[in-house]
Amino acid sequence: MEDIEDHLKIVETNGSILDSFNGTGQLNENISLSKQWIKFFVKKIMDAEKRVAMISQYETMSENLKFVKDCGEEDETGMEEMVKQFKLQISMIKPSTWEQTHVENLRISINNFSEDVYEIGSINANFDDALQQLTSISTAK
Repeated sequence: MEDIEDHLKIVETNGSILDSFNGTGQLNENISLSKQWIKFFVKKIMDAEKRVAMISQYETMSENLKFVKDCGEEDETGMEEMVKQFKLQISMIKPSTWEQTHVENLRISINNFSEDVYEIGSINANFDDALQQLTSISTAK
């Protein structure tokens, strides 16, 4: 009877730990938030790369237009219009800004995620301990 009471205390302790842990939902929320921040930074990187490539193309087109004009080519209006349109497209892509708040929010999300994973590990350790005690009780008889 005493062994059963000890086991019930262990189960009650582990149950209260589990009840106080709203872990799975919180963990999933933190995973989702971390993914959103990672996607945000990936998009910023891709936007920056796209802008750099377009600026390089624009500079090449401008140099070609200047060369054509310097050579005395008279019919460069189509090319000039294309260069203007390209410049307009570049001006519509805003430069990426990585503000400190973005970095801090990502760091907070990752820290919350790490804490939840640690908390899950603690609960598992308590359950493992309870199972070992239960096993030792049943094998002692």
